[in-house]
Amino acid sequence: MTRAGPTVYLILALAGLGGLSAVLLLAYFVSPLAAAALPVAAIVVVATLFRPLWGVYAALLAVPLEILELRLGGDAGLSPSEAVLLLAGGMALVQGIIGDRPFRPHFAHLALGLLLVVMAMGLIVAEDRFLVAKVVIMWTAFLALSILVASASAKDADRVLISLALAGGIVGLIAIVTTGDQELIVGGTVANNRAEATFAHSNVLAFFLLLSIPPALALASRRAPRLRIPMLVSAGLALAGLLLTLSRGGLVGLGLALLILLAWRPYRRTALVLLAVITAFAMINLEALSSPDELTVVGDRLSTLTNPDVVRTDPRFAIWASTPAIILDHPLIGVGASNYGEVAPGYGLSGIAGLSYVDHAHNILLTFAAETGLVGLVLALLFACSVGWAGVRSLRGRHDSRFPLALSLCAALTGLALTSMGEYPIRTNVIMATVMIEVGALISYARRETEPTPGRPPDTVV
Repeated sequence: MTRAGPTVYLILALAGLGGLSAVLLLAYFVSPLAAAALPVAAIVVVATLFRPLWGVYAALLAVPLEILELRLGGDAGLSPSEAVLLLAGGMALVQGIIGDRPFRPHFAHLALGLLLVVMAMGLIVAEDRFLVAKVVIMWTAFLALSILVASASAKDADRVLISLALAGGIVGLIAIVTTGDQELIVGGTVANNRAEATFAHSNVLAFFLLLSIPPALALASRRAPRLRIPMLVSAGLALAGLLLTLSRGGLVGLGLALLILLAWRPYRRTALVLLAVITAFAMINLEALSSPDELTVVGDRLSTLTNPDVVRTDPRFAIWASTPAIILDHPLIGVGASNYGEVAPGYGLSGIAGLSYVDHAHNILLTFAAETGLVGLVLALLFACSVGWAGVRSLRGRHDSRFPLALSLCAALTGLALTSMGEYPIRTNVIMATVMIEVGALISYARRETEPTPGRPPDTVV
């Protein structure tokens, strides 16, 4: 082996000096915590370069770090989680093109790839081309990650869900400890002090927790004892955090997801254990959970969904009524991804019902039709149908050890789909990335070829 020359040692010394200087500067100008995180970030980057799938685990576990409000490139830049997702997606794409690892796109991935082409064409017509470019770049990375997870083994998909469940539990805990007394005003249509935890809006927090709770329950229902308690605790914390968001769409979506899960008998037992976990947290006087008044707020908030006066004044109806005009004026490729808010004022959608700014149509189908045109809407529906078919295939064999995990993904994605009828969750990068990662895991389970051993009981009983 050739000995390293003086130049190599000089480069290593300069790199070490530069790294130490970066740590000291970060500690001085930002915080000691950020400086301490720098070596960890370096390890994550190196690991992601060699194994993009490790970057998926790290990105999900980095979601709680959103609370530090660290942005690479300023307010318009990337959060730590987004940066890792972009890096992992880029490496997954490179690996898929020139690597020797399996990289098998599903039909759903092909549909989304065509949708991204239509989005890129939006650069021609969009008022804010930067927003279009950012969406196309980020969603391309998420697509690559989804293909990566879909091409991985079922065990790798399991690890992805474990990372998501743990992240949901940590974020739920942050929501609990950072949320105080909540109050409803204006007949329950406005709620003060809604939990946001690590996100910029309470609804985004609700969407993320909605995606994390069903997998956590599924993992808690499997035989592995070492996962049972951590997953139950994560599910309980995430559920408590979602309740504190007072997100009506998130709560309704979770209700549908849990209803789907209850069709599988072991989840009924898990639900009883989860109830005991929530009761235990209430007994230790967590302020946001133990007060009956706080729990009543959740019920009062949900009751607004059936209040005719509240429903009639919901600004969504005005948005839905005006969006078809945007679609008719831009029928083919739309106004450009994330450009709904740029054209909305021209259609009388500014300052309605107290809203100062409308950045999407509060309905995923209308938003796709407005921003990517009817062509984009058809491709989005084709993607959704393909994912649905993969979900059906993943549920074959009720005695398969991964049946509950596949069912949990179907439940989470179906719950979010219901929520999307009144919102546009995937506008947030972390939510879109989580959706695509779950789609990849669902496809991985649908592709599984292992059959249960004859006479062996299902690996799903608590």
